[in-house]
Amino acid sequence: MAASVAILPLTTAQPVAAAPYPAGNYIFSANSGSNSLTITDAATKTSTTVSVGTSPQAVAVNSSGTKAYVTNSTTVSAVDLTQNPPVVTSIAGFSSPVGLAFTPDGSGVYVANSGANNVVLINTSNDSTTTVSGAFNTPVGVAIAPDGSKVYVTNSGSTGTNANSVAVIPVTAGVPGTPTFPAALASTPSAYAAVMSPSGARLYVTSNTSPGAVTVVNTTTDTKVGSAITVGNNAQGAAINPAGTRLYATSNLPSGTVSVIDTSVASPVLLTTISTGIGANPVGVAVNQSGTRVYVGNSGSSTLSVIDPSNNTVTSTITTGGTAPLGVTVASVQVVASVSCPNSGSKVLGGGFDITGPAPTNLVSKAVTSSPNSWQVSFNNNSGQTNTVTPYVVCTA
Repeated sequence: MAASVAILPLTTAQPVAAAPYPAGNYIFSANSGSNSLTITDAATKTSTTVSVGTSPQAVAVNSSGTKAYVTNSTTVSAVDLTQNPPVVTSIAGFSSPVGLAFTPDGSGVYVANSGANNVVLINTSNDSTTTVSGAFNTPVGVAIAPDGSKVYVTNSGSTGTNANSVAVIPVTAGVPGTPTFPAALASTPSAYAAVMSPSGARLYVTSNTSPGAVTVVNTTTDTKVGSAITVGNNAQGAAINPAGTRLYATSNLPSGTVSVIDTSVASPVLLTTISTGIGANPVGVAVNQSGTRVYVGNSGSSTLSVIDPSNNTVTSTITTGGTAPLGVTVASVQVVASVSCPNSGSKVLGGGFDITGPAPTNLVSKAVTSSPNSWQVSFNNNSGQTNTVTPYVVCTA
């Protein structure tokens, strides 16, 4: 039996029409002033803006770049990124939710439901919810251990039980247990953002105080490491680079700054404070997957400041498609392409792909069951560089 091969080139610079977005890094910003989510191509600065709920606060995107969640005043928006424009559905039953984080396997999203003093776990397969009850006190930030065994929640309430504290939710086989409130993590004033180190060895917590502070937590013992690091007033957002060597914390009063902390040493220290080029009232901050750019959401000026971490300077400013961006994250969306047999009567015998440049992540190569004459390749490009993936299909003549 004779066979033929069909080849369709696909590059991250010029993807085929089947891809919902060009491959690469995207900046997601939750715009509290315009009730929207903006998705900005980090390379071209072009953006797409979609409506979400009222007063969005934060945004998280799964590792495959197919779905995002946005916290709003009384809802959480689920955003399908496989569609262009994205399709948004609303999940009800929340009260002033703020921070959120995906589980390592992407099956769930933990949400700090601040107004109800609880934490809600969203099942990402069907967007059903499970409430985790406990003596939370205005929970705001969420961070999850890389192995999924612990969920850390900051309590920003200033009075009452478990005020100014960090809670720990144990997780067994994906099921959350009863929250604990370690005594060693009490007295963390106005605990706000929670950021996990890539290794999972440390947790970093910002304090929305004057002056602001960053507390370092040993996640093995759930105890504090040394004294809190003093940063700018009203420290809120924080993000760590992929190498785990630098933490970036935003402060927004009296003027916007970003504090850069050296987290590569046993006792993290403040390296420098960036003020030039930072807009008004910065809150959200994110580092791209290659660690080469830091993005800061300036809620008071409706812009994004772009920082080059090699010299800690602001290199450019991006005008967002909405007003008052608060939550910011960076992710790559999934590219999907199919290549078909050249003849309608042909049948697929197999397929594969060739790669030049940096290897993509989340790469899947398979026959498309809904189209017996096609082969599909999907992937993400987290490298920040152009790569080329060439899928091919082997068919009967």
